[in-house]
Amino acid sequence: MARADMAPRPGLGHSRVPWTALSFLSFLVFLPLFSTVVPPESVLPLMTLSILTLALLLPLAPSDLFVSSYGSDRVLRFDASSGASLPGPLAAPGAQSVRYGPDGHLYVCAEKIDQVLRYDGVTGAALGPFVFDDSNTPVDETGGLDGPTAAVFGADGDLYVASFETDQVLRYDGTTGAFLGVFVAAGAGGLNGPDAGMTFHPDGTLLVPSFWSNRVLRFDPTSGAFLSEFAGPAIPQLLSRPRDIRFRSDGVAYVSGWGSNRINRYAVDGTYLDAFALTTRPTGLLLPPTTGTLLVTSDQTNDVKAFDAAGQTLPPLVAAGGNGINGGTFLELWPDPYVRLSRLSPGSAGSANSLDVRGLTPSGAAYLLVGSATASFTLGACTDPIGVASPIVLPLLVGAAGTATISGTLPASVAGATLVLQVVEPGNCR
Repeated sequence: MARADMAPRPGLGHSRVPWTALSFLSFLVFLPLFSTVVPPESVLPLMTLSILTLALLLPLAPSDLFVSSYGSDRVLRFDASSGASLPGPLAAPGAQSVRYGPDGHLYVCAEKIDQVLRYDGVTGAALGPFVFDDSNTPVDETGGLDGPTAAVFGADGDLYVASFETDQVLRYDGTTGAFLGVFVAAGAGGLNGPDAGMTFHPDGTLLVPSFWSNRVLRFDPTSGAFLSEFAGPAIPQLLSRPRDIRFRSDGVAYVSGWGSNRINRYAVDGTYLDAFALTTRPTGLLLPPTTGTLLVTSDQTNDVKAFDAAGQTLPPLVAAGGNGINGGTFLELWPDPYVRLSRLSPGSAGSANSLDVRGLTPSGAAYLLVGSATASFTLGACTDPIGVASPIVLPLLVGAAGTATISGTLPASVAGATLVLQVVEPGNCR
């Protein structure tokens, strides 16, 4: 089914903890951690040891805000604190999602030309198309990409792209952009119009907003098979035309309902919590660092609205039409302000495991929190919540490049349990 905004969607340096050190820690730490029985319903079925990686506590305020402007074929820049317009937009015909890759660069979906464009994550300089069809060859190098709305990197380093017009998710080599195959088959689980908010859930599964079927669908991160519905139109959710999904650091999900004119909130397991805010035709969402606010753009009102932690309306950050917004679809911060925590690999009990952290303050103090359940509480004056209940705290050895690696053996006794992992920098409230 065609979309109305294309005619016609309605509206438009590494430091490593020694193996022996962590093996000793795991004996002291992980065995007591799982001395109580984990309820069966909280155990995720996909892995022998399920790993729930929460979004990290958010960091120091970044300088810029990117707003994808579908109608003006640009990603526009604003001051993230004042909302003032800034020069240097990114060209992207039919601009949709803007995401960071593991290389630190920006990957922008250009829906009108069926490409994923790459921009330098530090300077903003154009690096050329990353996923595209070479018109000089008889083969479609994109594998049939039609209407890309979302591009997100998986734990395997590959790029997953939502193809709105074909109701698929396609997979590409994360280094070369070469087409690897169809990841989610056309219409799987009722997928109809995969939209810009496609993202990986903290448990590693792939969440896809299905615009035309009024649902957020969950898919297996290895096979692409349909698993379940994460959010939908049933009362009291009333979700209609979902566009974006954002996770708070404690695992709470915010979902924009374009058709229902509201932002819904869900627990990390998909349990409906509430209608957080009512707003006209919301599309892109953002939870900025340290502010405790939610930012929302819209392809109809063409502004950036702000809501406080209780869902109350604040003065808009960007007024309607600011800097030429025309069909706002997505929000992102620049430069990348987030600490990035990899998946625990391979995530199996009784074997060696490791995880990498990047984006830390160089040589700064950071900690890995480990627990068996989620929570939501704040630390001091920090506004974003910690998401690990009764965590065990392990210090990280952060190198001069702001990276750290922790590795060791998980005991077999934790098989079947769920680990919840989060990295924090208390000094920066992130």
